[in-house]
Amino acid sequence: ASGTCLVTRPGGHAWIAAADPVRSRVLRTSDFGATWRSDSLPLTTRAGSGVQSVAFPDAANGLALGGGSTAKPEDVNVAITTDGGRTWTPGGRVPLASGVWGGVPVPGARATYVAVGPSGAAWTRDGGRSWTPLDSVNYWSVGFASRNAGWAVGQKGRITKFAGF
Repeated sequence: ASGTCLVTRPGGHAWIAAADPVRSRVLRTSDFGATWRSDSLPLTTRAGSGVQSVAFPDAANGLALGGGSTAKPEDVNVAITTDGGRTWTPGGRVPLASGVWGGVPVPGARATYVAVGPSGAAWTRDGGRSWTPLDSVNYWSVGFASRNAGWAVGQKGRITKFAGF
């Protein structure tokens, strides 16, 4: 629903978030989809919870973000890669009760991402290692045009502008 489960980058790179009740993974290609690889994620996964979003500001660095209707506060909900998704390590926990349902990099703000979910929004400026809450209202998706122009959308037509990252 967030529109952030698929990311493409120049040069034929693409990543897709996928989960089932047993595992979360990222499918990736670097040759315009001619071949695909599946890489497991160190995210908490169960029925109703797992990877929800992938975010790559470039072909090497990215995050996989987890959450869902059965997410719990103690779940691992961030995985970090610096090699295009070949390997993943746990990141700092996004402080949202039901985890992340969408997340994106902030253009022009190195290692900065914003994540949203039904229990609010949070941001990181260290590539997902630590997170700071932005607010606690419901959001379903987020997107940025620049570091000074980002929007999150939520229930009942809510639109919130984020700027100054």
